[in-house]
Amino acid sequence: SHRREAIHPYLGFVLDPEKMPHTRVNKYGFVGDLPPLENSNHDDKFTIAIVGGSFAHGIAAGEGGKILVDKLTKSGNLNGKEPEIVNLALPGMKQPQQLFIINYFLSLGFHFDIILNIDGFNEIVLPVAENIKSETNVFYPRAWRFRVSSRIGTEEMKAACKLALKEDKRSSVADLFSKEPFQHSVTLNLIWSLLDTRFAQSIEKTRYEVTGALLNPTEKEKIIGSYAALGPSKKYLSESDIYHDLAAYWARSSQLIDVVSSYNDIYYFHFLQPNQYVEGNKVFNDEERKVALEGESEYRKPASGGYPFLIKQGKQIHSSGVKYTNLTMLFKGNDSILYKDNCCHLNEKGYKLVASEIADIVIQSIWPDL
Repeated sequence: SHRREAIHPYLGFVLDPEKMPHTRVNKYGFVGDLPPLENSNHDDKFTIAIVGGSFAHGIAAGEGGKILVDKLTKSGNLNGKEPEIVNLALPGMKQPQQLFIINYFLSLGFHFDIILNIDGFNEIVLPVAENIKSETNVFYPRAWRFRVSSRIGTEEMKAACKLALKEDKRSSVADLFSKEPFQHSVTLNLIWSLLDTRFAQSIEKTRYEVTGALLNPTEKEKIIGSYAALGPSKKYLSESDIYHDLAAYWARSSQLIDVVSSYNDIYYFHFLQPNQYVEGNKVFNDEERKVALEGESEYRKPASGGYPFLIKQGKQIHSSGVKYTNLTMLFKGNDSILYKDNCCHLNEKGYKLVASEIADIVIQSIWPDL
């Protein structure tokens, strides 16, 4: 929730470590360990930075990250170095935040061996579903008006508090099941897993309510004219013009990361994340369809309308020399349950499949003679 986030002068928003003392949030506002400094002894580490939104975070912070590490280790080409995941992805982040994150950490003297940018959904969907409706610049960070405005409406506060309470309850239950005697019980861990899934679905539903409150016209009118909250305005004549603009911006941001990476001798890989609203992307059984495709989702229309523009721009990214891969058809023909909500997120099985594919692409690209 927004109360657990802090405004960063260069990155837009990050997690607030002071408000999350019991988590692994580092002093820069990301989950997990920091990358090694350039002038420190990192000869024993092979650092893999992952940037993007919640989809990328789901890979970096879960079993997907372990698969990446395991496959790179087994490749036998790291000369004894230990692969290490650096999670620089956060839910809601979109370009140019990835571009700024990389530049910011490099300017501070941190070191990366590989950068994996896994994105696309937030870049094409969030500006249409959220920014435009609140008359906020499409390239501004998610919910920027809410983050910087000192005049928060009643409905916004109610929705945000409701979300915060649910997230607190989810964390409390997770803490309980991580302690003795619960942590060693297979049955109790299964119960926790089922509870956590229900919490996640409920939290996602409440996030939609928060978004709805943010876009409340009555509240929006209170800050019209605030440049700090809305940014430079731009009018679009059609939805296709919006999608074209967003996809082109997404592509340029990736190409700029590639330039910076090449200059610093870093391997850069860009992946367009899969999404259930891409036509023909997978086989959905009845159970998964209820979770992934049914119910109200404000993201469905911009995802189905915008992804073709991303796919087209992706070809331009690839032709420019960037190591780019379109993963939208990775699950084609697969009838396993992989999606866990009607937005864009996968279960652990899905994230593991994506991570495994990414690891294979990275290994084959860097060490083609294997």
